[in-house]
Amino acid sequence: MCGIGIGSMFGYGRGIGWTWMLGFGILRLLIIGGIILLIVKMINKNRHGSIKHNNESIEILKERYAMGDISEEEYERKMNLLRG
Repeated sequence: MCGIGIGSMFGYGRGIGWTWMLGFGILRLLIIGGIILLIVKMINKNRHGSIKHNNESIEILKERYAMGDISEEEYERKMNLLRG
C-alpha cells in the first residue's frame, strides 16, 4: 500500500498537515485583522463627524451672539459646553 490510506488523503501521512494548520492560522489572523480594521474605521468616522458638527454649532453660536439673540453670559456658558 505504500502509506496510502485515509490519513494520507488529508495530508496526515506525508507531512502536509502543517500546511493546513498554517493556512487556517493565516486565514484566522486575516479575519480578526479585518474585524479590527472595521471597528477602527467606524470609531474614526464617528469622531470626525462629531468634530464637524461641533464646529458648525460654534459658528451658529457666534452668529447668535453677534446678532444679539443671546447674552454674553449665555454665550460663554454654551461655548464652554461645546469646547468641553
